[in-house]
Amino acid sequence: MEESVSQIIDGLWLSGEGGAQSREFFEKENIKGVVNCTPSTLNAYAAHGIEYLRIPVNDSTDKEDLELMDEYIDLAVEWLRVHHKLQGLNVLVHCAQGIQRSATVVCCYLQKHWGLKFKEAVEFMIIRRQAVFYNGDKMTFRSLLENYVK
Repeated sequence: MEESVSQIIDGLWLSGEGGAQSREFFEKENIKGVVNCTPSTLNAYAAHGIEYLRIPVNDSTDKEDLELMDEYIDLAVEWLRVHHKLQGLNVLVHCAQGIQRSATVVCCYLQKHWGLKFKEAVEFMIIRRQAVFYNGDKMTFRSLLENYVK
């Protein structure tokens, strides 16, 4: 399987672009939905019946990108709830490296729909994918993460 893909919980994977382009991974894990947290990475398997949600956010601390992530986060978390939790589909959340944007979406999902507190969600994710948030040392969207579920 594509080494850049990490299973976070049953049916939910996190990756960078490599995993998002891996036909072998999609077939082996029966991926049916993808949250693409990039403005331009190709939705490689859209023509093959895979459902995509794009969050067109750059990995930066620019005000525009912080606001854009804030604008899209509820949509992404709800998309995951419907596709992963309710429909039981196997899904992938990815960005360029699987460290910040995609990890932010998954972390918010774990907080809202799996009952984890902010720090618990981050630690849980680091165990499964050490690179997320640079091992917890840098969070581009930290304010959003800390305040997502209160």
